Amino acid sequence: MGAADTLKNALTWLSLILAENPEIQEKCFVELRKMSKNGQLVNRKDCHFTNAVLLENFRMFPVTDTLNHHCSNDVKIGNRVF
Repeated sequence: MGAADTLKNALTWLSLILAENPEIQEKCFVELRKMSKNGQLVNRKDCHFTNAVLLENFRMFPVTDTLNHHCSNDVKIGNRVF
């Protein structure tokens, strides 16, 4: 399941931010309702405030910093082993 951990972390932080800031949550909800016509999918490009909230969430809580990065095996490049 690729990206499951990163998605979980991003949604966890977003949920906490929206729970702490009901005015932001309400503004996103109103914008999404306004852009949704007859229950159709919303065009992401039309939701400027919601996009800004999502991008700010990624900026404040970068998911990549929470993941361990290491090689499971040695890597040989030329004559050097890393």
